[in-house]
Amino acid sequence: MDTLAPVRCPGTLGIDRLGDALTALSPTHVRRLAIDTALLASTLVAAGRIDEACATAREAVDYAARTTSHRCLQRIVEVQADLEPYRCEPEVREFVEYVRHRLPLAAV
Repeated sequence: MDTLAPVRCPGTLGIDRLGDALTALSPTHVRRLAIDTALLASTLVAAGRIDEACATAREAVDYAARTTSHRCLQRIVEVQADLEPYRCEPEVREFVEYVRHRLPLAAV
């Protein structure tokens, strides 16, 4: 079940609700944390909060690196696609490089 489906909306309320939902997850649910943290990163991109999006996406990469889930890899690829319009920003370039080293299967 997708625990964050009802809150997939950009903007402060959506971001706050996503953050609250992540906080409520058990640290043992690494796959869910990877997917939902990546979703939060995408939501931050949509809100124009690129620095925060990149920091959050790094957390998602760290969670995803602890799993063998194809869906986690897919979400990391999707976050990179969301960040594509900002590819010239230093924090985005650093994130892409981080993915390349930490989670090569998700590198685009």
